[in-house]
Amino acid sequence: MQTSESSRRQLEGLPLIRQNVAGIDLGSERHWVCAPTLDGKGREIANFGATTSELVRMAEWLKARQVESVAMESTGVYWIAPHEVLEGQGFKVLLVDTRQLARVPGRDKKTDPTDCEWIQRLHACGLLRALVKKIVSRRTKNFHAASSKRD
Repeated sequence: MQTSESSRRQLEGLPLIRQNVAGIDLGSERHWVCAPTLDGKGREIANFGATTSELVRMAEWLKARQVESVAMESTGVYWIAPHEVLEGQGFKVLLVDTRQLARVPGRDKKTDPTDCEWIQRLHACGLLRALVKKIVSRRTKNFHAASSKRD
């Protein structure tokens, strides 16, 4: 998938400090992922469904590209399953507050493909901070507790 010229110029101006990272824009039915190409000379975008088998396929796709760390927004409850699958597959997962991403100037029109590319670039430049692990643990625990009450 191609990105707009202005978006590409904005992204190119930031210095990289991490090479093998990905960015994920999460949705209820599809997740958009930006990661290095197989040859490591660029970036590419793919999308995956939200089912467990699709999350495993996403993890395999990321491994094939030598990705070590992924960043994703803490969007609703959509982050929980990808977070658990990717961590279980050995990736370092950086869960970031959506407000943190919105504060960085230079973002193009918000679309799923451009968002995952933006997240990937900010992560590669070391500009994202993870939510505190306690918060992530509490959110996961609250989600699982609420899910078990519905059963």
